[in-house]
Amino acid sequence: MLFLPYPYATGVDAEAIDQVFVAARQKTSSASIMRGKYGLLDEAATITIERYGYLQDRIVFECGALAPCTIRLGDGQLDLIKPGIINEHISRYLHVGGN
Repeated sequence: MLFLPYPYATGVDAEAIDQVFVAARQKTSSASIMRGKYGLLDEAATITIERYGYLQDRIVFECGALAPCTIRLGDGQLDLIKPGIINEHISRYLHVGGN
């Protein structure tokens, strides 16, 4: 997952985002959290690299919780679901596109 600061995120094109993932992956061979410009961005971004798999219509990955976290993709949105002791914690991210 890549976290770009807003409103800077609205002006970053998809090709640059793809290149950031490639650059970040070259710096590590395991799960990690990194922050930087990766030689491609004007502002620092945070990237988390995890091992993941698929379970039905969801992406599943380890996130330090009691059970794996899942990502559910929807129309223009991404739901990050982190299990809790009583309830799931759902964070919704909406796709923000530049003009």
